[in-house]
Amino acid sequence: MELSLANSSVMEAYRTFIVKYDDPRLIQKSKNVEDHEFGLNLEITFQSMIQIMHQERGCGLAGVQIGDMRRILVASDRGNVFCMANPQIVKRSGETKVMEGCLSFPGLQIAVPRSRFITVEYKNEQGITKTVEFKDFAAVVVQHEMDHLDGVTLRTHQKRIAEARSANCPRKKRKN
Repeated sequence: MELSLANSSVMEAYRTFIVKYDDPRLIQKSKNVEDHEFGLNLEITFQSMIQIMHQERGCGLAGVQIGDMRRILVASDRGNVFCMANPQIVKRSGETKVMEGCLSFPGLQIAVPRSRFITVEYKNEQGITKTVEFKDFAAVVVQHEMDHLDGVTLRTHQKRIAEARSANCPRKKRKN
């Protein structure tokens, strides 16, 4: 079903902003999409998110980044866009570390350890359960967006990395 979003009030509500780093919603855990929320309104929200993601030159977008506190995300993989509600990683393997950026933290880039391969179970906009395997960059994008749903941001990873470095660095004793 192709949707015309030109006059959509939902699209207009989301079009104006990406939630930025100083917004406390970014560190809150998103709530599951309830059964009664699946259908046309969720489909319109996903279409809005896709348009915003492309407009901002992103490769993924979580609901919280547009102020929607439901567990929803969109992620692009080689021209295919996946719209996910209530995603869960059911399998993971391998390790990778790539520099990640974020539309909510312009200019910040951090190398975050991630799984190289993941299998994600989620529901589409109609509430139908899907299972998809992602690898390499697409796996990183999905994990990044899923972090947002749990209130975990690049800044959270930056702090964890700094704490790990600090814990592993021997402290010099001061001479009196």
